[in-house]
Amino acid sequence: MTDIIKKNAPGATDSRITAEEMRAKRKEFIKQRKLDEAIEYFTAIIEDESAEPIARARALGNRGVVYAKRGDLDAALADYNSVIEDECAEPIARASARYNRGVVYAKQGDLNAAFKDYNSVIEDEGADTDTRANARYNRGLVYEKQGDLVAAFKDYNSVIEDESAEPIARARALGNRGVVYAKRGDLDAAFEDFNSVIEDEGADPATRAVARYNRGFVYAKQGDLNAAFKDYNSVIEDEGADTDTRAGARYNRGVVYAKQGDLNAAFKDYNSVIEDECADTDTRAKARYNASTVFSSRGETAAALNVLKELLKSGEGEDHVRRMARYKLSQLMGRTPSVAVDVEEEVADLHAAIENYNLEIEDPEGDTQEDRELSKYNALYYRACAYLELGETAKAYDEWNEILSDRNAPHDIVAKIWADLDDPRIKSLLEEIKASEKKRAEEYAKLDIEYHQALADEFYPWVIEA
Repeated sequence: MTDIIKKNAPGATDSRITAEEMRAKRKEFIKQRKLDEAIEYFTAIIEDESAEPIARARALGNRGVVYAKRGDLDAALADYNSVIEDECAEPIARASARYNRGVVYAKQGDLNAAFKDYNSVIEDEGADTDTRANARYNRGLVYEKQGDLVAAFKDYNSVIEDESAEPIARARALGNRGVVYAKRGDLDAAFEDFNSVIEDEGADPATRAVARYNRGFVYAKQGDLNAAFKDYNSVIEDEGADTDTRAGARYNRGVVYAKQGDLNAAFKDYNSVIEDECADTDTRAKARYNASTVFSSRGETAAALNVLKELLKSGEGEDHVRRMARYKLSQLMGRTPSVAVDVEEEVADLHAAIENYNLEIEDPEGDTQEDRELSKYNALYYRACAYLELGETAKAYDEWNEILSDRNAPHDIVAKIWADLDDPRIKSLLEEIKASEKKRAEEYAKLDIEYHQALADEFYPWVIEA
């Protein structure tokens, strides 16, 4: 196969292929999910001594993009750095490499490094107008992640109003301005921007697909799951959509299925994302987390543990996703100590689990105050379970008593405690508590009967939305 690729590789004897044609070749490989073939193709050019230095530099930049798509960010960085340091590379190619390096830095969570690269491209007169516009757009994304919506809005607007920017870049900025509007709570303005992109003939199919994806997300936030489902389906079936966007749509369609109670369909969508090597690594991590919630809701604890283990060992996912995975893993370990799992050292025992619960109690996760309160009470409950497994019965008892005495405690958490108090093993442990503690045990019976009758899931099903 390598010989065939070398025959097709542009070199000194084939000056007809342009940077645009090489980029189109890369996009076609990615669209067909032939990432290994793409890497072989560009590697053949890079290693072909008869190829012009400019062509080899272009191939390095394109191979870096493919590596990034495959999730091999270190290899992508190495290729981008090679282009940046290559004096034979065109100024445009070096600027593109700095831009793409900024994208990788952002994926790795190094927003300061990403910001620096984007700024360097914006100020580089050797960069083409599209790359500079994209750098302003991506700098807006950095501002947005940092919570500076005003600066993000300004960057997006600068691209929208830049007549020298290509229609595609302006459409992308318009779509992300819609995202800022949505985050500000101005859904009407967000819908207007998303719809404008969807109807914009100057926008490329991939950008229009992203706008439909984002419109679907807003529909879901508003509770209109049917409209969200329709938009996600349209993205999944759209061959013009990027692989990341289609994977994200499958993931979010899974979230919709889960909200509708169809866990089998939800799991199918999550699993399709997990198995998609072209899917964004953060999306794959979220899909693994949500798949674990499906397993745990079915009572398949071992399967849930394995999925969480894979997530943590993969190195994929943003910090908050991995934190939630560690927290949920701690829950499962605290509730099922007999299940042996080889996981990260930090969550390998109940003491580590308690430390994770402590963090969650101090700084609970959740988009709303209600979510954060529920997260805190869950952490309190499972910390008590961990204390119980460690033989620290009095601590567990005190923790449960604190929850039961709190009229604001969620009914499902209270119901779990009542169920545990009926467990013969726990009853036996409680009998060992000092006589002075028995009076408090009697007070449990005085709580409202509605608590005792409350129904609860085994675990609170957090769902991370893209």
